[in-house]
Amino acid sequence: MADCLVPKWGQDEVFTSRPCHEEPCLHRRLAECPADRVPEFAGRYGLLTFSIPRHQVGRKVRAAEVFQPEPVALWLDQIRRLRSVADLWDRIVVGKDADVHQARTLLGRKITQAMAGVRFDLTVSPEGKDDHLVMRYQPRRLIDAIWQRFAEEIAGVIACARCPAPRCGRWFLRSAGREDREYCCHACQVRAWRAPGQPCLLREPESRKHLPKKRVE
Repeated sequence: MADCLVPKWGQDEVFTSRPCHEEPCLHRRLAECPADRVPEFAGRYGLLTFSIPRHQVGRKVRAAEVFQPEPVALWLDQIRRLRSVADLWDRIVVGKDADVHQARTLLGRKITQAMAGVRFDLTVSPEGKDDHLVMRYQPRRLIDAIWQRFAEEIAGVIACARCPAPRCGRWFLRSAGREDREYCCHACQVRAWRAPGQPCLLREPESRKHLPKKRVE
C-alpha cells in the first residue's frame, strides 16, 4: 500500500491561496525539501495536483468533499526533477558546464516537458486608476505554478538567491528591490556584519553608510 497525503481535518473549509506570490522562491524551497518534511510543506502550501472543481468555485467546500489522497511518491518524484533542474541551472550560472549551449538546450527541454499540458484559468479585468483591461492567467495546480516559477527564473524574469547570513540560508527574491541585494532582510545583513571570524562579511551594511558619524574627543 502506497503512502498518501490526506487532509487531517476533513471538515475544514477549502480556500484558494497564492503560495508562489507569498513565497516567490517556493520552487527553490520544494527542490530542497527533505522527504520527512513533505507533510509539513503540503500542510502549509497545499497539495501539488489539487485544484477546486470549476462547478464548486466560489462555494464553501469541505476538504473531505474534494481532496483525493495524493501519493508521497509523486512528491518525491517532483522534488527529484526540480532538484535536477536547479542543479543544472546553477551549474550554468557559475560556468561549470563546458558546453553551455547543450546545457541550456537540455534545461529548456526539461522545463518544457514539466509544463506540458498545464491547466490554467484566464481572466480579464480592469485594473489601476484608469481601469485598463488586463489579461492574466493562473495555473490551477500548485505544481504547475512551481514549474512556471522556475521557468521565470531561467528566463530572467525573476532572480532568486540564497541568504548567506549565519543561521539563515533562506531563498529570497533578489530581483525585488536593489539589484545588489545580498541578504533576505536587514536583520540578516546586520547579523552577517557582526558575525565573528567571517572577514568576507565584515563590511558596513549599506543602510549604515549614510548615517552621521559620531566624533570621539
